[in-house]
Amino acid sequence: MTYSGEGDSMIANAEFDELPEYPSAFGISFTPQVIGICLGVTGLLAAGYIFMNFFMPSWATYQTSVGDKKARLDQVNAQEFSDLERKLETIQGEIAKAEDDQKQLYSLFANEKTVNTLLLDINQFVEQKQAKIISFQPQKWEAEIIEDSSLGETVNQKLKRQVISLTMEGTFIQTQTILRDIEKLQPLLLLKDFSSELAEKQALILDENQLKSQGEPKLKTSFTLELIVPLSEQELAELKKAEEEAAAAEESKGKKGDKKPAKEEKKPAETKK
Repeated sequence: MTYSGEGDSMIANAEFDELPEYPSAFGISFTPQVIGICLGVTGLLAAGYIFMNFFMPSWATYQTSVGDKKARLDQVNAQEFSDLERKLETIQGEIAKAEDDQKQLYSLFANEKTVNTLLLDINQFVEQKQAKIISFQPQKWEAEIIEDSSLGETVNQKLKRQVISLTMEGTFIQTQTILRDIEKLQPLLLLKDFSSELAEKQALILDENQLKSQGEPKLKTSFTLELIVPLSEQELAELKKAEEEAAAAEESKGKKGDKKPAKEEKKPAETKK
């Protein structure tokens, strides 16, 4: 029994003697496990150092660059929006001015009301000057749409005119004053085909061996008045619709004309039985 115990003690001492020796420092033995932990910690510290000294500055620079670009983009968008608003306001102002100019221009033209009161106005002028109207006759009772480019191609099918023939009788001063009064009327009037001649032969008397006219000579004056009237919105719409329908009919007619008639198939001659 004593031999057996001593043998086990010798074996245990032999195994203990066979364990390797590890370096140590500060009372710490650097076993493989401790060395692995140290290397892991060193790796983490190195990664943290690289992250803080290289990645973070680059990331901060990137974020700053993105922020600057976004700020510049917002500034550009705001500037473009502001420019767009200014342009829109300018266009709206120009449209409003054009509409005002159009209203002022249309106020110079005649309208259905002025056409109906024109005879009364001219008759009043003639009576005030003690002259006389011989005839006042519209060539056509309804105004005609201008399509002959007589006032320029740009106003074709945009304006219409009412033509009135007028003949009156009066002295030179009376006639001149009446014509000036007609020119002062608000609607735009065109005076054409003007002619003037003596209404009657003037009587002459002999006074102290000199021939003198008796009374002031009377003139018979004839002319035509053209009242220029703009087309209403309804008339413009109807005219445009008629043009579109005419163009569609012409196009349809052209397509039908392009189609060639189909050739008739020849039937076989019937044989007599």
